[in-house]
Amino acid sequence: MSNNRLIAAAWAGMMILIGGALLASAEPKGAATQPAERKFTPVLDIEGLMEGQEIVFATLRDLIKDKKWDDARHLAGVLSELGNVNIHHGTEADYIKHAENMSKASANLAKALRKREEPEARKAYSEVNAACQACHDQYKDH
Repeated sequence: MSNNRLIAAAWAGMMILIGGALLASAEPKGAATQPAERKFTPVLDIEGLMEGQEIVFATLRDLIKDKKWDDARHLAGVLSELGNVNIHHGTEADYIKHAENMSKASANLAKALRKREEPEARKAYSEVNAACQACHDQYKDH
């Protein structure tokens, strides 16, 4: 396994743990009482999160190129969850919308990867890239 894939796997594991903790703290649907307000405390600053996402995104590109559909699909799901984590790093409505768009585009990529068709996977990957770029155009280095 290459260093990039090891790093991506480590990031994925960390994000899965964070996602699991968030899910475990959520109130089940249909519950009669409101859950206590919980504060999200990021482990990484926004730059660290973005660097990790870039590694995951690059690894996804390689997995699609190599037609490793299941690995790519799982990593696309992790990237979608990272979009949800991004929401907690922003306070501006535009930033939150960009994070939601990235999360949705990544979830759509995961769905496309189930079909194991490279042209559709590449198109969905490009849509994730466009969602990321729209945010970076507005916020990166500002």
